Amino acid sequence: MLDGFPMSQKGEARRAIGLATLASFVGGSVGAIIMTLLAPTLARAGLAFGPPEFFALTLFGLAMIVAVSGKNLLRGALAAAAGVLITTIGFDPLSAQTRYTFGSRELLGGVELIPVLIGLFGVAQVFARAENMLTFPKEAATGNFLPRLADLIITRWTMLKSAFIGVFVGAVPGAGCDIAAFATYAEAKRAAADPDTFGKGNIQGVAAPEAANNAGTAGALIPMLSLGVPGDAVTAVLLGALTIHGFEPGPVFFSANPGLVNSIFAGVIVTQSILLVVGLSLAGFSAD
Repeated sequence: MLDGFPMSQKGEARRAIGLATLASFVGGSVGAIIMTLLAPTLARAGLAFGPPEFFALTLFGLAMIVAVSGKNLLRGALAAAAGVLITTIGFDPLSAQTRYTFGSRELLGGVELIPVLIGLFGVAQVFARAENMLTFPKEAATGNFLPRLADLIITRWTMLKSAFIGVFVGAVPGAGCDIAAFATYAEAKRAAADPDTFGKGNIQGVAAPEAANNAGTAGALIPMLSLGVPGDAVTAVLLGALTIHGFEPGPVFFSANPGLVNSIFAGVIVTQSILLVVGLSLAGFSAD
């Protein structure tokens, strides 16, 4: 999440992409297995979240921003406060009044995450290129794209722990994979013996969010299939597609459509294998 780019600057792009692909495979596989075995139970636990739990989850997310800020706690707190202010743009969910839209229809629904990420990271890199006279001090990518045995030994528990955290966070309606990725990154940094190296090319900083991101995708399917409550925006679209075709995800979905449910489970598992093969095959091209 924050360590892949520093690794590429040191000529370790292939190593980072290979490890990220493997971590995604591990996280997705763990998530698929848990989804297959524990979908109804985890869905009920996620649905039990009410206003107090979501408030606590919000505070947890804000605390994560400060936690990953390292020694710049004030800067992290200001960033969290700025994020809270940005989320107030659009319709007030209680009064239905518009806030800070300045007459713009595009802001009625609030500020979308993807444009914000593009602005923060994409535009920032454009300015960085301009500052460095359109060149990056980047070393040529070297090494093998296959994950090293030493890297696997170092990150094995990080990947597994992040996968479990990711699938449980993903099963909470509305949480999504982004919270899972940030939460596991903060946890990996907290548990690391060298937390100061995070953000500078630490391989655990690559493995943790990648494993959680894919595990969270499988976790988001749990409440959608079991209770008809989408875990994130993607499963909300999938819920709409199933409804259009006459299926009603919910408590009776498993018994009424066992063939479709098994196909979905099998598809998620097979997708992880395809991800591993294709991801590792293209790692060398992506790094160059």
